[in-house]
Amino acid sequence: MKTLHTLKHFYLVILTGSVFLFGCTKDELGKLPIVSTESNISDITATTAKSGGNISDDKGEAVIKCGVCWSTSNSPTIKDSISINSTINGKYISQLRNLTPKTLYYVRAYATNRFGTAYGESFNFTTLVDSVKLTTIAITSITTTTATGGGTVINDGNGIISERGICWATTPSPTITNYKTIDETGKSSFTCNMNSLTRVTTYYVRAYAKNDIGVSYGSQVTFNTLAELPTVSTNLPSNIGESSVQLGGNVTDNGGIDLIAKGFCYGTSHNPTLTDSHTNSGSTSGLWATILTGINPTTTYFIKAYATNTAGTTYGNEISFTTLASPHSAGTVTDVDGNVYHAIIIGNQTWMVENFKAHKYSDGSAIPTAKTYSDWFTTNTGAYGWYNSDITNETTNGALYNWFAVSSGKLAPTGWHIPTDAEWSVLESYMIVNGYNYDGTTVGNKIAKSLSSTSTWNTSTNTGAIGNNLSENNRAGFSAISSGAWDTFSTGTLYNGLGYFCGWWTTTGNITDGGTYVNLGFSSNFLRHSVNNQQVGYSVRCVKD
Repeated sequence: MKTLHTLKHFYLVILTGSVFLFGCTKDELGKLPIVSTESNISDITATTAKSGGNISDDKGEAVIKCGVCWSTSNSPTIKDSISINSTINGKYISQLRNLTPKTLYYVRAYATNRFGTAYGESFNFTTLVDSVKLTTIAITSITTTTATGGGTVINDGNGIISERGICWATTPSPTITNYKTIDETGKSSFTCNMNSLTRVTTYYVRAYAKNDIGVSYGSQVTFNTLAELPTVSTNLPSNIGESSVQLGGNVTDNGGIDLIAKGFCYGTSHNPTLTDSHTNSGSTSGLWATILTGINPTTTYFIKAYATNTAGTTYGNEISFTTLASPHSAGTVTDVDGNVYHAIIIGNQTWMVENFKAHKYSDGSAIPTAKTYSDWFTTNTGAYGWYNSDITNETTNGALYNWFAVSSGKLAPTGWHIPTDAEWSVLESYMIVNGYNYDGTTVGNKIAKSLSSTSTWNTSTNTGAIGNNLSENNRAGFSAISSGAWDTFSTGTLYNGLGYFCGWWTTTGNITDGGTYVNLGFSSNFLRHSVNNQQVGYSVRCVKD
């Protein structure tokens, strides 16, 4: 035994590798246990490790406690951190806890009896780097395809953070194998932008950080991307009446979420919105149509389709239309014979509602009457008659005139005239554009349905354009009358077509080629423009100058 230092009863002794520090008499020195430190320090982590010792000789004295002690100084004692082991003789293993990551520690075994404490050799080891501790912050600046997230590094584990950011997915617990951002390194708070997201989608987000030990993740947060505004267009209105109109629209994209409402905004000023009058046509996407009623006659309206979802309201293109006059009536006009005709405004024209029936020219001169085949066929001047030469047919159907009377320029009352072929075409175009073609499934220009009246047409066998749903076919108020004609150039039947046909002379034509007329057939859905011999007897309508 070699005594290094003696001061009264305190001794520091090294004996066969064991160190003794105690306050005792010299006689008691030999009664301290002999203990050695296990040189293999195992299971080292960032905050824990395993070490141990071996009490090879208790010197016949009971060991009160034993274990290991450790510190960052090279000679740890029981005044530093210690473990207390249940084994009081022989080999034992102790757990070192609450260590600091990436730190050099010294450890040695100890054993204490009633005379003092003996220590084994001192060995050192370094704890590992710990995982990063971080949190995920709430998501902000959410749009349809972007959002902002981030995190805060609370503890870097005494290691170097090589990468950090956020990762996200549409399923829980996203990792860096999903979508991610890469932010600057360091121990601090950070924010990152997420782009190219899908609208109206739930996303899961976690902050992450890498150091030597691997990847660590923060808590998970969720958010939903927003819906886009819908896409909607306004279609051209149809079936324009005095106080109603058929409107149509199309929602081509609901913005990724169900609509709340769609419909039409309308008013007498440009750019109507939901603060103005509007309709509600439900919440489905695609094409839709609605009948708007209760609007004022002879009024220009501006309309826009609209569609609303949780993102807001979108408006379609603006379209205007003008309702018809109500009543369409333009008063009455009286011919030279005192016959009274009702007038109606259609577009920018004013037409007689009834077929003409005067027996004299407007200057008071008589028009020759045609009754027989010879009267009609051989006359090269103005003449008129009645269907089947029966004047009672004049009451409803009006008179039949040859083209010579029509082209004389003297037939119509003052301020009125017999229309040209072009003026009939103006009437047709106006009706087609402004929706008088009530049956939208019928092909052609649909003028026949627009002009047909609820009377004089034979409906017993007809399933075509004229007889079908006659109550809807006179919406323009023109009241086409099936008055028949005289057009047989033989000694057979002089008259035909009553209930199935109507022809109206125009002033277009000449003596050589014949006169132009328009005719409406029983099963037609449009007016035909044709030329016939001047002697033929057709009906006449007058239009205002």
